[in-house]
Amino acid sequence: MIAQCIQFLLAGHGTTATTLTMLVYSLALNPAVQERLINEIDDAMAENKGAIDYDKIDKMQYMDMVICETLRLYSPIIRIERTCSEDGYNLHGVILDKDTLVTVSPFSIHHDQQFYPDPEKFDPERKPKIKKSETLTRTYRLVWVPECVLRSSLH
Repeated sequence: MIAQCIQFLLAGHGTTATTLTMLVYSLALNPAVQERLINEIDDAMAENKGAIDYDKIDKMQYMDMVICETLRLYSPIIRIERTCSEDGYNLHGVILDKDTLVTVSPFSIHHDQQFYPDPEKFDPERKPKIKKSETLTRTYRLVWVPECVLRSSLH
């Protein structure tokens, strides 16, 4: 149990540090965004007598937009991999065998002009061409690699 807790603590450290670093970097390069975010934080603190709690943070829409845009532009996750656990799984018309490795590249999706016009621009107010609820089903490009191919390429 202790080892699991330590793993969760350490595993999240790098991605959080990377995200915060890129957030500060993006704000430094975009003073108008920085000013608007500071104003939102100041307003939230003024409404709560100088304190900020979870409910106030949860209602800060612009901060959420800035964080989401930072994660889109500078995803701390290079790839997401899963192994198909059943034989004959139908993935949008493609039949996958058991033990097929499925890989998703957040970077490729987040920098695709089809979904994000001017994808290299930091724009917290951008409206993606897809709804958040459709993200997983419509935009993630899946690459499958049968285990035998992966195994042979590693040896």
